[in-house]
Amino acid sequence: MKNGLLKLLAAVMAVLLTGGLFAACADKGGEDVKTDPEAAASTSAQTPDETTEEDPFAGINYGGRTFTYLVWKQGISEYYGDDSDGDMIKTSLFRRNSIVSDKLGVELEFIEEPGNSSTFTTFCQTAGNNIKSGAHAYDALACYSRSASLLMMQGSLLNLLDNEYLDFEQTWWPESLVKLNTIGGKLYFSSGDIATSLLYEMMFMSINNDLAKDRGISGVQEKALAGNWTFDYMLEIISNVYTDASGGATPRDINNTYGLYLISHPQLDIFYLGAGLNYVEIDSDGRAVVSDDIGGDISSDIREKLRKVFWSGNESDGYYSNSGDDLAALSTGKSLLYVINGSRLQARMSQADFSYGILCAPKYNSDQENYYTAVGFPHSMYCIPLDANDPDMSGAVLELTARTSYEEVTPTVFDTAFKYKYSQGAADGQMFDIIRRGVVFDFGRTMFDQMGGDSSGPVRLWRNDITGNTDVLNRMLKTYGSKWTAALDDAIATITNAST
Repeated sequence: MKNGLLKLLAAVMAVLLTGGLFAACADKGGEDVKTDPEAAASTSAQTPDETTEEDPFAGINYGGRTFTYLVWKQGISEYYGDDSDGDMIKTSLFRRNSIVSDKLGVELEFIEEPGNSSTFTTFCQTAGNNIKSGAHAYDALACYSRSASLLMMQGSLLNLLDNEYLDFEQTWWPESLVKLNTIGGKLYFSSGDIATSLLYEMMFMSINNDLAKDRGISGVQEKALAGNWTFDYMLEIISNVYTDASGGATPRDINNTYGLYLISHPQLDIFYLGAGLNYVEIDSDGRAVVSDDIGGDISSDIREKLRKVFWSGNESDGYYSNSGDDLAALSTGKSLLYVINGSRLQARMSQADFSYGILCAPKYNSDQENYYTAVGFPHSMYCIPLDANDPDMSGAVLELTARTSYEEVTPTVFDTAFKYKYSQGAADGQMFDIIRRGVVFDFGRTMFDQMGGDSSGPVRLWRNDITGNTDVLNRMLKTYGSKWTAALDDAIATITNAST
């Protein structure tokens, strides 16, 4: 990776930008990022000082070579755009790609294949077969996040830390992803500003200001900005909000009014990761190990209290759904708090007929220093295939794309789509800065499928204890724990063997 003035400048920038976009770190021994609201408000749309920065790409020109990406099909704009229809996000993507093409002398080509939660194994098979055949078909991959671990285990990816141009000390690469997903000194995938899908998959909360006022609740967002938004305080304000709209005929009806509303089980991750908990940690020897957090006191306390929120009887404080039809309820004002992400904010809350505010995930308690942000699985990881024609070229394109996304695309998505277009005031903008700075990447979620997936993996079983109103995880933790350890060890051995 490049050194010298570039990294010196990055250190200066870190101070000036008070942490940047994705500087928060999930590993407990890492450097903490403060949640000062004034500092948070200052981080948006900042760019490096072009007049003093050494250009790491000076003198590079690939003479018009085609640079081919294999990418998974998404419902949002991430790879390319145009400047003809007035869509600011598509325009920013077009401008980013033009900068990369002109600067490096490459023609960008994107080959899209199905690759979401239902089809990612086929995507990995397509990519893997091409790579193993030595076809040199792709210079880079952008894959659904769960594809990354499978491609890594196939031995289909290059170690990004060896690349001449990729510089993971820069703000546009998430620090927690690098720290918690570097195995045996090797990192095979990354995300960050290069992936607009990451912004849209950040998990946070919205508060119905009109309902809060009606219930005599005030100052919640101010409390959060001051660093005092906690899990127990959340439980306090959602209590006694329930209102029956059916005369008792359907007490668990979507049309009733609740304190907390969740549309699906993955949104429960906001509380686990928001409490600073991990599923897998990297120990002092650099080994990936199953975290004691899974069965710890904090994990158990959160599960027990959330079960009461959703299952305490006909007047439960919360409503949990697993029906896409219930998405319409997000814009009807039937709850005090909603767990939401950027894509649903854009699609649903823009239609809301009530005033709302933005909140980050709550801390577990006041002893927790920082806020942390979970991210949904449907975001992109970027990789370099093992048979890339020119790995240095691949690294240069990815690095410049990430950097230019940080400068051009993220401010447009964040400020245009989230902060100003759909939010209700300056405090929402400050909350969004805190949310995006707190993004964390847990290796247990990276290895979701390898550690049991939807049937017996720790992520799903933790959720199931809440949605199923059970306590299976605690009762079976010893059995499950040994299976997870064995599965993780086997996966790491496979990765190690595949890369040698």
